[in-house]
Amino acid sequence: MKMDYKEIGILSSLSKLTTALHTSKDMNKALDIIAKTAIDSLNVSSCTIKVLNERGNKLDIYSNMGFSDEFLSKVGPYGMFKNPLNKLALEGEQVVVEDIEKEKQFEFPQELLDEGIRSLICLPLKMENHVLGVISIYNNQPLKLDKEEMAFLENLAVHSTAALTSLRRFRRMTTLMNLSRTINSSLELNYVLKEIVVQAARSMRVRAASIRLLDESTNNLVFKTSFGLSKKYLKEIPFTLEQSPIDKEILEKKKIVEIIDMVMDPRIRIADAVRAEGLASMVCCPLLLHDKAIGILKIYTNIPTHLTGEEKNFMMAMSELSAVAIRNASLYEKLHSMFLATSSLSATIELDRVMELITIHAADYIKSMGAQILLWDKEKNRFSARSVYKISEDFVNSVNMNKNWCALETMKGDTIIVSNIAEDDRIDCKEATLREDIHSMISIPLKSMDRTMGLLQVYCKQPRNFSHDEIEFVTALANHGAISIENAKLHEHFKKKYEELVDDIYIWHDWTSYVIRS
Repeated sequence: MKMDYKEIGILSSLSKLTTALHTSKDMNKALDIIAKTAIDSLNVSSCTIKVLNERGNKLDIYSNMGFSDEFLSKVGPYGMFKNPLNKLALEGEQVVVEDIEKEKQFEFPQELLDEGIRSLICLPLKMENHVLGVISIYNNQPLKLDKEEMAFLENLAVHSTAALTSLRRFRRMTTLMNLSRTINSSLELNYVLKEIVVQAARSMRVRAASIRLLDESTNNLVFKTSFGLSKKYLKEIPFTLEQSPIDKEILEKKKIVEIIDMVMDPRIRIADAVRAEGLASMVCCPLLLHDKAIGILKIYTNIPTHLTGEEKNFMMAMSELSAVAIRNASLYEKLHSMFLATSSLSATIELDRVMELITIHAADYIKSMGAQILLWDKEKNRFSARSVYKISEDFVNSVNMNKNWCALETMKGDTIIVSNIAEDDRIDCKEATLREDIHSMISIPLKSMDRTMGLLQVYCKQPRNFSHDEIEFVTALANHGAISIENAKLHEHFKKKYEELVDDIYIWHDWTSYVIRS
């Protein structure tokens, strides 16, 4: 069966179109190619391709061939969305109007008539059961397509849908790559967090974003940074999980949670602040690292919003990248703190100064109220030396560490953690400890060559847990500190021997001088 010239022209146009689309990575450019193909092949006056945004509440013109800018500015995206023809197409129907003057079913916008349009055809851009947009052709004369031409237009709709889907996925992949490159370009935690919220808001095209990280010591979320939220609103955000049921739910379920109406949702306890801020919807995504929630990334919109499945997957991928970047930055901070601590310890060989530096670095890293070091004297079978940092003399004098349960257990080589001193029956001298406003502590042995030579205790003002990173840091500091203490002791020993030797030499010199003179 021979093909006529029209069929050959259509196939040729489709072939050129396919080649052009495969080489384009720009969504607007790809859709422009399709629109131009429609005009040239079907001999119509204009063509538009309108894309429904991923939340289904706005219809944007991504490609316009033949319409004036004045017309587009008058109609606008919301006008396009409310247009009954577009509405029908968005419901999955084909709309064919061969002659506007004879059509009685629809009331056409005056702007369309002013453009001289006499006929139009609108086809939905469908992917499975979802409509992504509308392709429309217009003509300044009555138009009736034959079977082959209609099939060609339907084929263009399929190509538009495929191009739209592929380029959206490409854009998301590119965004994730750029996000990964940006947030991994620095190991400074505050910079990384700021970049995450900025990239999240921009890539998801939302009003604002924020990050809160889980503080393992108090089991509460700590606000870190935000983008697009006012200081007044941030002051209203609850700090404890008990005050924020939605945050507790996210951390427990480890899944994305959507709140379409923040004002009416009972899980949001700050409805007045939300209303004043002009927020409508919120999407919360847990920051997961090895299936453990370390915080929450939130995005906010100023219109009611429901994310698509692809958007949720994209946000989850973004949060996973962010969690890794946050962890890397946190590890760097810990390593940097350890570097500063070991550098300062290596720079001195004075015993008192070494012990003082250990307590300072331990207390500063945990952000505690104070610390102390006790060294054990094997000959006297008791603690004989100590260094105290930000702890009162009253407390030091009122607690006999030689009989203290926590100290003696630590000397056996075990790390002792007391999360709430007031409720822990193992603690002796509880009254003196609480009077010092100490409510939790960690006691770590100072070990050198598998021998416990003393202990390091760090005290906190509030009941709290100690995170894995904190325990690991203080343990490493204690082990390195033990070596520095041994070196300082050796230095003192040899210094003393040297001074004794010098004294002996002087005595011998004085004696021999006396003998010679005699």
